[in-house]
Amino acid sequence: MLILTYVTWCPKCNVWSPTLTAQIKEATREKPIVVLAISTATPTVPGYEYMKKLDFLADNILHGHDDTINAKLGVDGLFNYAWIDGEGKIVEKGEAGRYYPGKDGQPDEFVVARKLQEANDPGKFQYVKDDAPADLKPLLWQLETGQGISPGDWAAAKRELPREEFSQLEGAVATFLARQTQIVDLFAEGDVADRLLAHEKATQLTGTFRGFPQIQDLRKAVAKLARDSAFKRELLVRD
Repeated sequence: MLILTYVTWCPKCNVWSPTLTAQIKEATREKPIVVLAISTATPTVPGYEYMKKLDFLADNILHGHDDTINAKLGVDGLFNYAWIDGEGKIVEKGEAGRYYPGKDGQPDEFVVARKLQEANDPGKFQYVKDDAPADLKPLLWQLETGQGISPGDWAAAKRELPREEFSQLEGAVATFLARQTQIVDLFAEGDVADRLLAHEKATQLTGTFRGFPQIQDLRKAVAKLARDSAFKRELLVRD
């Protein structure tokens, strides 16, 4: 995972940010790397519109806002990056504006983009396969990033995908649900924040993927949480 934090208001940054984002997008294309583009001074929607103008959109790029993320990562620039390995550890971080000067009229090459290009073993896909049909890949990417498939996209897939492609998707979803069930069970044994996350995830998945055998296990997890009076109070407070 690559976390890219940014601001939208810096005139100097806006001169080179189009090149930075284009290089990151190209360096992560067709690779098992998820990019989190996090605005630190602008809410999610205006931040997304800023990145949309830069065409920093792809199946593997997610957008959000967190004005505390730089402090959490231990960075203090306006544009920053953090490289997270498969175990969730920060293996490298720094200012995203650092670059190698271009030679012979070539554009400057940003350090973070070169590091992404040179990554020898960024991991492996769980769901997205090279030979997957083009209209299936965006749905598989939703599984790859851990989001699950939205109810609208799932309904559209059932209506519109050819039977063979939908069967491939069903197989990927079954694998995804088995993994998500393990995560829900793990978080259901944690503190209140973890249990709230487990409840939210299980409720979302059971509402979308009816008919899969793993849904019964997820419903059992929701029912077990519902029997916990302390958790029920926290859930009511949250609602």
